[in-house]
Amino acid sequence: MSQDRDNMDYVFFNNSKKIYVCLNHRVAYLCWIDAFRKKFIKGKTLLFHIDFHADFWLNNRQLVREQEAINIDDQQRLEDFVKKKLHKLNTDFIVLSMHRGIIGDALSVSRKNDSLYGKFKGGGYTTTNRYEFNDKKGNLHTFYLGGSSVLDLVGHYGLLTDNFRHKDVQKVFKDAVRSQNVILDIDLDCFTYQSPHGSDWAFNKRHLEAIFQSAAFIHLLNHIDVVSIALEPSCCGGNAECRSILEKINSVGLSRYNIDIEEKTIQRFKL
Repeated sequence: MSQDRDNMDYVFFNNSKKIYVCLNHRVAYLCWIDAFRKKFIKGKTLLFHIDFHADFWLNNRQLVREQEAINIDDQQRLEDFVKKKLHKLNTDFIVLSMHRGIIGDALSVSRKNDSLYGKFKGGGYTTTNRYEFNDKKGNLHTFYLGGSSVLDLVGHYGLLTDNFRHKDVQKVFKDAVRSQNVILDIDLDCFTYQSPHGSDWAFNKRHLEAIFQSAAFIHLLNHIDVVSIALEPSCCGGNAECRSILEKINSVGLSRYNIDIEEKTIQRFKL
């Protein structure tokens, strides 16, 4: 089954974690608004973003003004906005969520970081490369470049655990965790091989298990209670490849928290 780019659905799981699963990544915009309405997050939330692509761009600045005209409780208009206005390549939703005030800063682990939004600021020994912009109210938003692999987050030189480097990111993350105001956002296409010819397929079983059993991935899940997951099967090599990643993140990463998202997700989105 080919991916439905107009699918605005998401599935919500509320157990030891609050998990939103959507087919298309831009629908995370709706998930985060729902989390804000339900007071799972407080606004100006730290976004911990794991993706093949950075997804940090704004194709049309008019979208900022258009979303201002939509009340945060008007679900139908919000869905129409995401469906009809946001770019089908899922490049707008993070910047727009920052302009709306749902997301404050973001820390991105992504393998492709070209053409990002805002002004680049180079990092030093205790700071991190980042992009910055001010929204219409003058609030500064920072998009930290956290490297290309989840496995680099903890350990002696880990982004979140090194006692000498990246102190700016560590403070931002610790403050967000302390105030319970952080979202873990995962696009399954981050866990795919990419060929020079444009084809892609899921990491093999051993590779996936190494990631989802890693100290880094467990560190994130231990500290973050609100999670959004984008399936994006067309970016994973198709439904079968997407299912293999979903099965591993479910059985290896989430099972320790007594969470099962696999069966309901597959049925909902006909994977």
